[in-house]
Amino acid sequence: MMANPPDFAKALCEERGLPMTGRSEAPGNAEDARSLSAAAGLSGLVVLDGYGFGQAFLEELQRHGVFTCLLADDASTQGPCQAILNGNLFAEGLSYDPAQCGEALLGPRYAVVADAFREARQHRLKKPVADPVKRVLVTMGGADPTDETSKVLTALSLPRDPRLPRLSVRVVAGAAKSAAAYASRNTASGPHVIEIVGPLPTLATEMQEADVAITAGGTTCLELLCAGVPALVWAVAENQAPVARELSRRGLMENLGWRSDVTAARIATALTQLCLDVEKRRDVARRQREAVDGRGKDRAMERLLSLHSVWGAARAPVLRRAVPEDAEFVWRVNNDPTVRERSIHTAPIPWENHLDWFAGRLLDPRCLFLIAEVRGERIGLVRFELESGDQGRSREAVIAIALAAAARGRGLGTRLIALGTEEALRGSRANGASGVVAFVRPSNLASLQAFSGAGYVEAGTVERNGVTLRRLVFRPARPAGSSS
Repeated sequence: MMANPPDFAKALCEERGLPMTGRSEAPGNAEDARSLSAAAGLSGLVVLDGYGFGQAFLEELQRHGVFTCLLADDASTQGPCQAILNGNLFAEGLSYDPAQCGEALLGPRYAVVADAFREARQHRLKKPVADPVKRVLVTMGGADPTDETSKVLTALSLPRDPRLPRLSVRVVAGAAKSAAAYASRNTASGPHVIEIVGPLPTLATEMQEADVAITAGGTTCLELLCAGVPALVWAVAENQAPVARELSRRGLMENLGWRSDVTAARIATALTQLCLDVEKRRDVARRQREAVDGRGKDRAMERLLSLHSVWGAARAPVLRRAVPEDAEFVWRVNNDPTVRERSIHTAPIPWENHLDWFAGRLLDPRCLFLIAEVRGERIGLVRFELESGDQGRSREAVIAIALAAAARGRGLGTRLIALGTEEALRGSRANGASGVVAFVRPSNLASLQAFSGAGYVEAGTVERNGVTLRRLVFRPARPAGSSS
């Protein structure tokens, strides 16, 4: 899901067979959180990548019971969630509050890179380190707000060191500034052959063929490490500075520093030195592949799914029989304005009337009154009443369900209907119930969807107390070999 997805993102998802849902809501607000919660459903797992998800947004997701994993690139990205994932090289030294952020998956062991870069890695392992260097990849990120690409192109136009062969340079422009913007810089007549392309859906093929690279300190660095491509790097944005420093500290790339300190002459000199030192490049490539093996996303997903399974089991709704102490809870739920609006009788229920009604239902052998709980907290009710019928005629149990306001929008309705229906049929078959029936206002689309999701099918309409209602029926499967 993406707010106002650009065309290139749509095309990439379509190419890879991934469904994409565009969002009209401003990312990170309360309505966005509610929409995301509804899309995720009761058992969904949401991974958030971005800077617009504040405390209120994350709290709203938690209120709706959504398992949330935050992708982070520094220690400032924190908030209520079940897991936080930071695959940066320096992440192991960061501190996250476990009471707020759940489990932290930190460091290059969890670096998320696409399978294509692991394939590029395998291809490169089969060939020796180039000597002399022939191919150079230049990629300064999707945005390149300070136009570092032009700085690199200037460096490549400077007189070439006579020890350095004429290089074939592929410059990949980002989405914010395509290759057309640099069309005049394409050349086969300068010190090096320069071809400018992009934006591209993936850099895997480019990395597979490159002998060295020039890049900014973004996520591309992890992909270069996985593939094993020695590179020059510098920080273009504040959050890239610790990445570039750690790359240098570990001997994985040469860090040229902060963008304003990096000149075309410095780039040219550093590139020449890197290209001429084959032993250094061979050692760096080995270190790179040891740092990022390309299996980080598999480890991360395996751990997230395990956490989600445990978390989901602890939050799974359970049903129990109603007791007299539930009287006030049931009254408040049934008197909620939304519940009243969707009921056959829409008038508020007086407390005294409710007490008499509730006590009668608890004593009625034809009524199964269940309270739904999640981790000991009451979230709703499901009630079944066996219809009166002629002797010898099969009867149906009528279901009624209501959720507390805080439990709505989380996909709980369908789950509770299914659990309750199973319980009702298990206990009522001896009393001759042939199935379960629900009566729903046609305007109550949420309930219609919930019952449909639980296996109920529409069976016409009926009039009750002057109100037209949809009739939905659940029929239990007949045991194999039973007569019709």
